Amino acid sequence: MNCRNSACSHSNDTCEAYVELGEYFVFNSKIYKYYNKSKVVSGENRLYGSIVEEESGKTVFKNSIPTDMSSELAIDDSEAILYVRVLSDDIVKVDGDRHAYLLDKNFNIIYCHYNIGKFPWGAILNGNYYYINDINEIVKVNLTTFESKSIASNGKAFMADNDENFIYYSNEFSELYKLSPDDESSIKIADNALFFSVQNKYIYASGGDNGNKIIYDKNGKIIADYSACVNMGADSAFQINDKIYTIFNGGVAYMDLDGKNYGEMMQ
Repeated sequence: MNCRNSACSHSNDTCEAYVELGEYFVFNSKIYKYYNKSKVVSGENRLYGSIVEEESGKTVFKNSIPTDMSSELAIDDSEAILYVRVLSDDIVKVDGDRHAYLLDKNFNIIYCHYNIGKFPWGAILNGNYYYINDINEIVKVNLTTFESKSIASNGKAFMADNDENFIYYSNEFSELYKLSPDDESSIKIADNALFFSVQNKYIYASGGDNGNKIIYDKNGKIIADYSACVNMGADSAFQINDKIYTIFNGGVAYMDLDGKNYGEMMQ
């Protein structure tokens, strides 16, 4: 499970995704696990994060505080791995407390940045890396030159998701925007969409002033209101074949792509 709450610290067991014993992910058709091992150092309990190839048991990456990080930042950083996100066939992102690494398919570090925000999203589009920084800006990094710049996000970017062509983001006004990587222009496609996720055909959104949960197409056309699907999330929704699922405390909620035929499987 991946935590998509931008207000979460991802640093203890109050986070839905935090587990000291590990989380699994698939990268280049192999199964890996990242985990944090607790050690007492100078009387302080610290977590040390590693990534292990499941089949061989080989440790392929050990998280570390960047050597060139300033002492002011490093004091709040750690070796723990809080989140792993596969961005492409060749790149995986590892988030720590105050730093993030991009790793290649051999788990070598190809890029590092320190201005990570609360929301651990990242995307690779057209040879560029995008993320939300600690002041809620969308940042674009050219992965050839490693030059970076902030992109206007119509207020503070709250969370983001993407498909193969566009970036979608919400701001503090619960407005949902669609951003083109080609010309960096944004158009507003919906209101009342603070939390959301982009799936194959549709966007599943919630969190506006009225509290409704709405399914949009990718141009902002309303497909359905799924507010009656009590335990179906928006930012936590994921698609498998022709169904949308959400894992909640006690079970799994599911529905058709258009919000019909809601049901729950209880644990």
